[in-house]
Amino acid sequence: MAAKKILYDWASGKLYHGQVDFAFFMPCGELLERPGTRSLADLILDQCPDRKAPVRQILAYPQRLLFILDGADELPAGGAPEAAPCTDPFEATTGLRVLSGLLSHELLPLARLLVTTRNVSSARLQGTLCSPQCAEVRGFSDKDKKKYFFKFFRDERKAERAYRFVKENETLFALCFVPFVCWIVCTVLQQQLELGQDLSRTSKTTTSVYLLFIASMLKSAGTNGPRVQAELRTLCRLAREGILKHQAQFSENDLQQLKLQGSQVQALFLSKKELLGVLEKEITYQFIDQSFQEFLAALSYLLEAEGAPGARGGGVQMLLNSDAELRGYLALTTRFLFGLLSSERIRDIERHFGCVVPQRVKQDTLRWVQGQSHSRMAPLGAEKNDELEDTEEPEEEEEDLNFGLELLYCLYETQEDDFVRQALSRLPEMVLERVRFTRMDLVVLSYCVQCSPAGQALRLVNCVLVEAKEKKKKSLVKRLKGSRNTTKEPQISLLRPLCEAMTAQQCGLSILILSHCKLPDTVCRDLSEALKVAPALRELGLLQSRLTETGLRLLSEGLAWPTCQVQTLRVQLPSLQEAIQYLGVVLQQSRVLTTLDLSGCQLPKYMVSCLCSALTYPTCQLKTLNLTSVELSDSSLRDLQDVKTSKPDLTILHSKLKG
Repeated sequence: MAAKKILYDWASGKLYHGQVDFAFFMPCGELLERPGTRSLADLILDQCPDRKAPVRQILAYPQRLLFILDGADELPAGGAPEAAPCTDPFEATTGLRVLSGLLSHELLPLARLLVTTRNVSSARLQGTLCSPQCAEVRGFSDKDKKKYFFKFFRDERKAERAYRFVKENETLFALCFVPFVCWIVCTVLQQQLELGQDLSRTSKTTTSVYLLFIASMLKSAGTNGPRVQAELRTLCRLAREGILKHQAQFSENDLQQLKLQGSQVQALFLSKKELLGVLEKEITYQFIDQSFQEFLAALSYLLEAEGAPGARGGGVQMLLNSDAELRGYLALTTRFLFGLLSSERIRDIERHFGCVVPQRVKQDTLRWVQGQSHSRMAPLGAEKNDELEDTEEPEEEEEDLNFGLELLYCLYETQEDDFVRQALSRLPEMVLERVRFTRMDLVVLSYCVQCSPAGQALRLVNCVLVEAKEKKKKSLVKRLKGSRNTTKEPQISLLRPLCEAMTAQQCGLSILILSHCKLPDTVCRDLSEALKVAPALRELGLLQSRLTETGLRLLSEGLAWPTCQVQTLRVQLPSLQEAIQYLGVVLQQSRVLTTLDLSGCQLPKYMVSCLCSALTYPTCQLKTLNLTSVELSDSSLRDLQDVKTSKPDLTILHSKLKG
């Protein structure tokens, strides 16, 4: 919709005025599925009032052309022979080659491109584009949500009641930023409120909202319920076959073969579309939203009878073990699958469909998660111990679909604490690298941390833990016009939900490592409060992360707090000059800190003197000081040797110190 709005704004003279003479809308999904071959010139003529348009004159000035490629996430990854870029605008070839030619700039390299894609594929595309400017279409603002509710319900009292109910449910209200989800919520609410029911029991995830919509549709079918159930099962299989084949368009023949033509589910879930063919119009059908196709595809795995054809090797394992190319494309289907596996969702499915969900689906999925401990949850790149580079945040080119974070999203969707705890029991360390966290990312991570079993470790590497709040929301049109100047308010910590999760009594997180992260004072303040009361946290690592002196003071307060349980502190900071005095305070006041790891740090003589002074303090409980790979002067070595002599129960690890 945003892409079509951009096209409309160009036609209205609001965008690219005087810069673009012709703009063309290229729906990637349709072009990939269209049979036969067509040239770029043919595709342009398809959008002209008549096929006698001077296409050669149009193509003569490519710098005055705008191509809007909508849904580029549906394109397969590069490298396949069939994806070799087309270079001639008049060559009749596949839609894939035409699109590949435009994206690689081998076809009309001077033309402007505007590409829409889901977040999961944005990083892959950025590597192929020249100087890309990226904007996120964020959907409804809070004001937009309220406006939508009042337009949907019409009756002001009902609208106010429904909106107030959703507003009080923070998670459900957040989900409504997606217009399609907002429509589903309103539709379900309308039916639930008429029956005197509410959404409070099942509204924490997108999966639960979609399932409620299905349930309300089945209830409204009345005496036709069994027939609609059967049709819906068939539609789920169609959705699944389409997802696995990258197919979003279905022919009339596809529907006729499955006896869905003219059915109630066709009217509810499929939209009809007419495509211009060579001789006649071709009628196709697609799901009212791609997310619904993904949801129904996931639902199909739970509706399969035990022992049905494809229920084994071709079933859920095929989805979960998909190769890297399909990973991004199947990510949301996989999330929905996890969301449907909670005990509560399974009971709902069995009640609404009159079936028994096979136990193996949940068991196979749990085993698959537990099997990811070695190859998938490891960092994307090796950590470096050199000094932190002076960068504000990770380079966008390095961002990709982070498998670790995506796996946590899947676990979050279950909303089943025991399942998440069992899954994480075989994943002793959660590693997230180069993630520019959103608020929803932190909600997901926080839930999983709260469910983590005893001994769980979390390592955040080169991640952005703050967001800059803009004073004024910048419109998409301004972004497209190239306006980059924005005035920002102070950064807001995103870490608070995670810190609150760490303090929960059921949280088993024992190790937290922050590596190569920028830690502003707001983040340090939240982390300090968590350190004071986190029941299970035993180890904290600050590795090559940037802190201010205020941040160090805040963290030292948390570490020195009487109820802090941190026993091991690992510190590798670009400069320890400010940190050493605060480390001394922690050593003197902490009742439980027994290990301090400063390996790889630079410790001038005066810093070693401060350290030795703290170590000899009567209340210091330290048992191990790791100074491996630390260059020490002869004077510093003598001071440390004296400390070892005066405190025989203290172990100082350094190659030049005597045991």
